[in-house]
Amino acid sequence: MFPPDMFALERYGLNLTHLARQGMFSPLTGYEACVNRVFEILLRKEQSNNKYNPLLFDQDEKVRWRVVIEVVRRMAVGDAPELFLSREIIALNYETLLADVAEMRAVHIAGQPSFGTDENDIVSLPSETEEKEQSALRSVFDKWREPNRVIERLRTLLLALRQTDGRVLLFANRFHYLVGIDGWNLLKPALARREIQLIAACTPEQYRDYIERDASIQRRMQEIRILSDQELQQR
Repeated sequence: MFPPDMFALERYGLNLTHLARQGMFSPLTGYEACVNRVFEILLRKEQSNNKYNPLLFDQDEKVRWRVVIEVVRRMAVGDAPELFLSREIIALNYETLLADVAEMRAVHIAGQPSFGTDENDIVSLPSETEEKEQSALRSVFDKWREPNRVIERLRTLLLALRQTDGRVLLFANRFHYLVGIDGWNLLKPALARREIQLIAACTPEQYRDYIERDASIQRRMQEIRILSDQELQQR
């Protein structure tokens, strides 16, 4: 449980580390190199390198979640670089962040983890096809005018993260949502001042359509294409 002044972390994020400490996640096999790569990039922050925020992309949303969750699990059980053993990761909760924003709700914001008794049900996948979702998102992003309540929620969340002095990291799945609603403009100065650390994820298509053309993202995020150990051996 976070202290009272950290309430925004609970309201707009899901504490994955807390779930890992409860034993909710089993070990992930077959992605050792990818998980190690995430830790290598996170450790760059200690070397004053700008690209210390991993950006994972893979077409399969469940695979993206599983890799990040394995990173969280290892931190929680003590199988990670010492620097991260006392740190936590929260996943951005778009449902609460964008509550009451009709434009975004109309495209069925999804992808939040659904942790039940079946670990395979790790994410709630969108009810619509990816193609329909992308079309709807483009329409919404083209008309987006930064509703004050969403921007204020993001500011509150980022302030809470800054107040943890690096103890809590943010995971933003579907990173293009944040970019599309101008959330990156709030994240950018905090990342530039090394006040927060971010793990992001999206599909390759979302990366090309919404992220790749932004040079400021390129300077601060390190792209990682998710490949299994078997795929890496075959390359």
